[in-house]
Amino acid sequence: GSFRDDASGAPIETRDPSTGEVLAHVRTASADDCRHAVTAAHNAFLEWRQVPAPHRGEIVRRLGDGFRARKEELARLISLENGKIL
Repeated sequence: GSFRDDASGAPIETRDPSTGEVLAHVRTASADDCRHAVTAAHNAFLEWRQVPAPHRGEIVRRLGDGFRARKEELARLISLENGKIL
């Protein structure tokens, strides 16, 4: 899969629920976008399941390391998205 540009979706604003401040501008997904995403996920799964389990485990461990390394930044983003304070 890859990122796709789609100008057909309706633009929407993501706002901080506690302040109303605009956090981001995004577009809605069309039915075609959803079909493309499901197909890409299915194709990725077909490749992923061929990767030996120990190697998959190492990839997931490194992903977890990345999350832990950026946990403060991720916590701030999640808090903004939900209108909560840290």
